[in-house]
Amino acid sequence: MEKYQVTNFVYDPYNRSVSHNDAVLALADRACFDTVTSNSVLNVISHPSHRAAHIRLAWSALKPNGKAYFKVYRGDDSGVPFTEEGKYNANRGVETYLKDVEDIFGSRVRVDVPLNLIVAWKE
Repeated sequence: MEKYQVTNFVYDPYNRSVSHNDAVLALADRACFDTVTSNSVLNVISHPSHRAAHIRLAWSALKPNGKAYFKVYRGDDSGVPFTEEGKYNANRGVETYLKDVEDIFGSRVRVDVPLNLIVAWKE
């Protein structure tokens, strides 16, 4: 990423230390990021308010006109959630998350169904 003059800051409460995540959140609080990437996260959050909090965090971390990329794993595309001890996948297409993202970002949202991707711009 250095070749492209890009620095990625990873926030992951399941696989990073508390001190690491706190440092990333401190940067996010400054709304200093050009882009935010959420890779296969929306589909594993079962509760709508928790999903909204995740999207809101992406929005708040962005500079004005920054872009958020939400990649979704469709699972088996049945719409029937997979649940097993400690695991969850909604098995839903990316288009079913569009309203969730629009509720936070407004109208500056585009969906690419073949890529399972939502791109949203902060105004």
